Amino acid sequence: MRYKLLVEAAIKVLPASGQDRAIAIPTAGGYLVAVADGAGGTGGGAAAAERLVAALTKLTQGAASRDWFAALCTFDDELSARRSSGQTTGVVAFVDDNRVVGASVGDSSAWLISTTGDVSDLTALQRRKPLLGSGEALPVEFEAEHPGGRLLLATDGLTKYALPERILSLAAKGTVVEALDALANCVRLPSGGLQDDVAIVLVSA
Repeated sequence: MRYKLLVEAAIKVLPASGQDRAIAIPTAGGYLVAVADGAGGTGGGAAAAERLVAALTKLTQGAASRDWFAALCTFDDELSARRSSGQTTGVVAFVDDNRVVGASVGDSSAWLISTTGDVSDLTALQRRKPLLGSGEALPVEFEAEHPGGRLLLATDGLTKYALPERILSLAAKGTVVEALDALANCVRLPSGGLQDDVAIVLVSA
């Protein structure tokens, strides 16, 4: 799945029937991007992740100036009010060719990779728990200049099973689609299977 605007983005979710979700939606001047990893131990994790990306899809208008901390808090409250609601991680960001701004909860990641190979972990200070859907989630905001390079959003199906150096190397090579395929393949078992669900968004400017 691929879009092209001032920036270029691609997403990959494996397996398609798993607990992880991702979106990359072109907006005025950039992209709204997100990943979510439904918590399997809470029940309804896949549904929670699906509800998060569906809710975010409705917020494309004004994405560049939206308060993403407040957006995730609102979602957390609404999801927790549902009977038998699940829980999910969440990373959401608006990115253009100058900056990236967003918020996150859980252990999914957002890395800003410069053209020189330097990396900034935008989600380094995020709170792993409580998750979205608990009614007690505390999102952490992030913002950074983005003069070029690539933005990587990923669930722990990638970051837990591949070394950071390997991820950074693959994310920087080729087109965003080629790099995305390489990233997904790097965590496959010899059998071709996966140790965990994987959702990845890669943005290039």
